[in-house]
Amino acid sequence: MSIPAHLQILQPSELEALKKLQDELPKILEKTDYNEMYGHKLSEAEDGPGKAYSEVKRDIILLKFLKARDYDIAQTKDMLTDALKWRKEFDPLDCASAKHDSKFDKLGVITDKGAGGEPQVTNWNLYGAVSNRKEIFGDLKGFLRWRVGIMERSLALLDFTKPGAGSMLLQIHDYKNVSFLRLDAETKAASKETIRVFQSYYPETLERKFFVNVPTLMQFVFGFVNKFLSRETVAKFVVYSNGKDLHKSLGSWVPAEYGGKGGPLLEMAISDHPVQEAETKETKEKEKETEKPVGTSETDTVGDAAEPAPTEPAAETVPTTEPAPTEPAAETAPTESSTAPSAEPAAETAEPVSEGAKVAAQ
Repeated sequence: MSIPAHLQILQPSELEALKKLQDELPKILEKTDYNEMYGHKLSEAEDGPGKAYSEVKRDIILLKFLKARDYDIAQTKDMLTDALKWRKEFDPLDCASAKHDSKFDKLGVITDKGAGGEPQVTNWNLYGAVSNRKEIFGDLKGFLRWRVGIMERSLALLDFTKPGAGSMLLQIHDYKNVSFLRLDAETKAASKETIRVFQSYYPETLERKFFVNVPTLMQFVFGFVNKFLSRETVAKFVVYSNGKDLHKSLGSWVPAEYGGKGGPLLEMAISDHPVQEAETKETKEKEKETEKPVGTSETDTVGDAAEPAPTEPAAETVPTTEPAPTEPAAETAPTESSTAPSAEPAAETAEPVSEGAKVAAQ
């Protein structure tokens, strides 16, 4: 039996784990009474939210949960079950399409182009734009729904037919003018809850994460905590004290304020409701499909089967050279930066202030 192209990068033990999770999936979906993850259906059931079912997309999503739990079936089932229950209750797709309070407008931007105009989904979290922390982070429910909405809008732009980086995004946290040593209770609470949500329900959705305009003090904190993290996690996080150094990792497409040749960040941002646009596009494609002659069909395209997942373990040490912009799995921090921590090796974070900042504040 031949192995599908999108699964050819897996080891035999990983394929076996995926098959077991596939077999368990109907029970999980029945138990949670929910069938959608990141805007895609996980089964052929027609009811409920999400785009049309695709086995390839289902597998790519299931593999994210498996990898986050080191392919342990029991732990993966629990994580997937919890994520489905949360999505049913929290309704993150509504967060993506909703109109949020204008006070959040300047805090987050999504861009969808990278080097050479190639697809590259990037979250820009501009926490330095927060002028009143209590107003922003004191509204915990509003902030969290806005932040989840940014994430879901970004995921809607990814290609879940491609393993590895094709179904992952970049994240930039800009801390310009942010004080790390005087964090109020509201900011700490928002940090804690956002970290919990993104670690628990969005595994392996982050290719790389950059902290820019970080004070020198925080670099020492990151460097210390880095010693206790796995190589896979270390490879994902880069810290720059000078925001203009970001181009060293990502290239000249970034805005001038980050050392590139791109236009102003707000001009590069996508429109407010890409989820709705994506659904409209899919509807039009389905309409075209019905007009095709009998015997023609379309299948999901599969990316380079040999593309390695960005978090595959690698013999990695903290170097003294700049990171290579096109090799996520080998990404390391330049001499003027240090890698930043994650609260959990397999989890993603998207917090108002970094975990390292909270350590320094304690």
